[in-house]
Amino acid sequence: MKFSRDWLNDYVDLSGLSDEKLGEVLTNIGHAIEAVEKHADDTIFDLEVTTNRVDAMSHRGMARELAAALGRPSPVASRHPLPGGEGPHQYPLPPGEGGPKGRVRGLEIRIDAPQMCHRYTALAIRGVKITTSPIHVARRLEAVGLRPINNVVDATNYVMLALGHPLHAFDLDKLADAAIVVRAGKSGETIKTLDGETRKIDPQTVVIADAKRAVALGGIIGGFESEITSETRNVLLECAWFDPSTVRRTARRLGINTDASYRFERRVDPNDTVEAAVAAAELIGGSAEAPIDVVALEDKPETLPLRSTRLQEASGGIISDGYALELFRRLGFGAEKSHDGLAITVPTYR
Repeated sequence: MKFSRDWLNDYVDLSGLSDEKLGEVLTNIGHAIEAVEKHADDTIFDLEVTTNRVDAMSHRGMARELAAALGRPSPVASRHPLPGGEGPHQYPLPPGEGGPKGRVRGLEIRIDAPQMCHRYTALAIRGVKITTSPIHVARRLEAVGLRPINNVVDATNYVMLALGHPLHAFDLDKLADAAIVVRAGKSGETIKTLDGETRKIDPQTVVIADAKRAVALGGIIGGFESEITSETRNVLLECAWFDPSTVRRTARRLGINTDASYRFERRVDPNDTVEAAVAAAELIGGSAEAPIDVVALEDKPETLPLRSTRLQEASGGIISDGYALELFRRLGFGAEKSHDGLAITVPTYR
């Protein structure tokens, strides 16, 4: 995966480090360098990120690793204000008849398959003008190997590469009854996807549907009939959390491998969907509404015990409780002393 030094510097201070030294640090923290190239005034590092490190498959994620290694401040939570100063319309409802759902300004979001989709955040943007992206967005995408398309598609790609969470954009006016229903597929159901192929859906596929038909395969690819075109004026942004095994099975069955499916198969953060949607909306422009955030199953950070005796055994007596406490905190874990060692809280992005 390609990383831009300039982009990384948005999240961690890299001043005082030559490209050579930065490359050494990246290698030392486990990310082998496959190539280094110049792109205008930027340096691009093509890194080998192992498949179990989805948390490092973004510029902010890699910056977290660098911050810990360099002893510099780690990237903080969202710097993105919500549209109009509003908070998200949250619907953390227990599954019931029809599933958890939210309706705002005529737009309805419902999750009927909570095991397949724990969370679905939608954000409507009205009065969008489809145009080219700002120069800094286009240049950064080009630098890491993506061809700019338009301001909407580019915004979703940019945020995925920045924060690590894939998004999808629908033409809102093409969604029947302005509705989104996340459900299991139906036997015999089909969808024409963005690549022009007509694909068969089965009950083990998570489907994004409107009031009449499937409009996307959750976590994999969007539908042709609701795609963004030059005529699009109103956009619905999707940022959701899909079950990794469900996405993996469907992607294998259909022979599809997308940037989105690659990440969803490895489990993205379930708790940054609002932040990612808002960040993309800022790039797109138009009149953005507050997000509708429907939570079917809540994912919370897990706290695990690490006994001092086990730490000593595993490290050969080299790592003390105090040093481990410092390392965990630098890596973004919650870490506290306990009666027999440490209590480690794992952030949901890991």
